[in-house]
Amino acid sequence: MARVLRHFRQLSVITNALNIAVELACTSVEVILTGGTLRKNSFFTGRAFNRGDLAPGDCRYPVPGVDGFDVHLGLTTPNLLEAKVNRVMMDISRRTVVVWDSSKLGRRSLSLIAPPSAVHQVITDRQIAKSDLRALREAGIEVTLV
Repeated sequence: MARVLRHFRQLSVITNALNIAVELACTSVEVILTGGTLRKNSFFTGRAFNRGDLAPGDCRYPVPGVDGFDVHLGLTTPNLLEAKVNRVMMDISRRTVVVWDSSKLGRRSLSLIAPPSAVHQVITDRQIAKSDLRALREAGIEVTLV
């Protein structure tokens, strides 16, 4: 996703991931890092913050990183702080777009980020099983295959 955003002008990206910030560092995109403690395997940097710390609508399209998505449970990650940060960003957003590879489908992790009803659009690879694709669409989630 960050590689696609590199070409945009007049865009601000708020991220808690160092790898995303580095990808956008030498572009015209304004990068805002949330800061916090580094989670080494995902490059997530998190700190506790609350919904009131950011104005509703400030985050137009959050793209939370997930370790799993179950069509009945929702988005999950093994890290409690990462789940909370992603949930707050989704709560104040206008629309939630989730990017994952199809191997994340059917997987569950410790911490719930949000239920499936909080997801508006999924961008995933073409290796997604037809049954998973159908389940996402039946849940009212727009799916874009790349």
